[in-house]
Amino acid sequence: ETAAQAEAELAALQAQLGENEYVILEACNVRKSAANDAEVVTVVDQGDVVTLIDADEGGWYHVRTESGEGYIGRRFISAQ
Repeated sequence: ETAAQAEAELAALQAQLGENEYVILEACNVRKSAANDAEVVTVVDQGDVVTLIDADEGGWYHVRTESGEGYIGRRFISAQ
């Protein structure tokens, strides 16, 4: 898969998302609080969709996943 194909697939998926829904760009840990050393509550995979609850000024997003709530670093979430 080329970068252009991946971008096109991401754009198509984002077009189907509801308000405050975002695509995970890279598999990552969902943490209990907005800190790199916080407990991991779950893991999300590339392509998963999360719901944004709140954006933290420190570069973290408070999100809801299929298995609960937690915090993900901003760089792992697509921009709408």
